[in-house]
Order: sequence, then C-alpha cells, then structure tokens
Amino acid sequence: MKDQKAPEGRLCEYCNHKEATFMCQGCPETNQLCATCRDIHDKIPSCKGHSFVPLSQVDISVKTGNIREQLRHVLDKVHYCDKHDGEPLAFYCEEDDTVICRECIIKVHSKHDFKELGDVVKMQRDQIQEKLKRLPTEKLSRFEKAENTIVRTEERLTENQTKVLQLADSQKLAMTKEINENSKAIDMEINTYYQQVDKDVRQQTDAYLTNVKQCLETYRKEKQSNYTKMKRTVDDKNNKIKAEVKALTSTQ
Repeated sequence: MKDQKAPEGRLCEYCNHKEATFMCQGCPETNQLCATCRDIHDKIPSCKGHSFVPLSQVDISVKTGNIREQLRHVLDKVHYCDKHDGEPLAFYCEEDDTVICRECIIKVHSKHDFKELGDVVKMQRDQIQEKLKRLPTEKLSRFEKAENTIVRTEERLTENQTKVLQLADSQKLAMTKEINENSKAIDMEINTYYQQVDKDVRQQTDAYLTNVKQCLETYRKEKQSNYTKMKRTVDDKNNKIKAEVKALTSTQ
C-alpha cells in the first residue's frame, strides 16, 4: 500500500512525500522530517546529538525566525513541571525515580527521599568519571585473573594427566600379571587333566587288552580241545575201518 501524500505545508523536507511529524533544531534549513527520515537523519554522523520537537507543538504557519523562537520556547518547557505552571524541575525523587518541582514535593512527594537535581547530576557525573578511570584497571585485573585461572587449570590438567597415565600403567602391569598367572594356572590344569586322561586311557587299555588276551586264550584252548577231540574221533574211525578191513581180509 502506497503512502498518502501529506497536506501542503506538512511534507517531509527530506523525502517530499510523507507527512512531517518532527522538527530538528540542529538543521538550519531542512528541518521538518517524517518518522522514517528521522531514523536516517540520526544515522548521519554530522547530525548526531540534534534535538527534535514534535511538529504538533509548533505553528508552521509563522515565519522561519519565529519558528526558531517557538522551538526554543518548547525546549524551555521541558525544564518546567507540566503539572505546576512556572515551577522548574529542580529535584529528583529517588523513590519514584522521577524529576519533580517544589509543588510536587509539597503535594505528593513530601515523605519521599529526594535530592536537588544539580547534586544528582553531579553525583552521576562523578560516578561515571570514576568508572571510566577504573575501567582499564578493572579490565586488566579481569584479564590477569582469567590468565591465572587458565594457568592453574592447565597445571591441574597436566597433573591430572600424569596421574591418569601412571594409573593406566599401574593397571596395565596388574592386568598383565593377572593374565600371566591365569595362563599358567590354566596350563597346569590342562596338563594335569591330560595326565589323568592318559592314565585312565592306559588303565582302560591295559584292562581291555588283558580281557582280550584272556578271551583269546580261552578260545584257543577250546579250539585245541575240539581239535583234539576231532583228531581222536578221526583216529578212532580210522582204526575201526582198518580193523574191519583186516577182519574182512582174514575171512576171505
């Protein structure tokens, strides 16, 4: 949406388009500005510190010289109480954090703590100057403290690092020793088990061989006995046949 043109006599003297709402006391010619151009004006280095007055408080229909007088009159009003005509703002109420006049003290702020405005300004100025004097020293002190803190932290880190490395080496040695001891114990257990198994196998083998030998011997004896019986039977039959043959021969 485009900005509407302002009524004649109220145009911003910078952009010549928007309505002028402020008057600059520091600019001699181009002094009626809109809100946007005032922001631009404040960013110009040579214009910093200029005072502004709402244009609604200035009668722009009068001549330029009279406008200057109006500006000074408006600015002078700032130093007087807007609640009590003609009373200068000469005091500062600490409780309400505001500037007041004598009538304000009597009617509203009589029980509050207040000081003369000049004393407050001087005190604030002295405090600011004192802070400015201490600022380099305070910064240096903070830097030194920060540096010392960093150094102490690095020392602690180095010390902790050494302790950690020593602890790691100690744990490594302990674990290596435990591993070696466990390895030896396992070797001994394996050797013992092997010897026991070998012994058991040998005993079982010897018993088995003895049993086999006995069985074979029994079998051999049985076979020999059978062979002997068979041989006797054969001999008996042979003798019987021979006898029968002889008997037949003698008969003939």
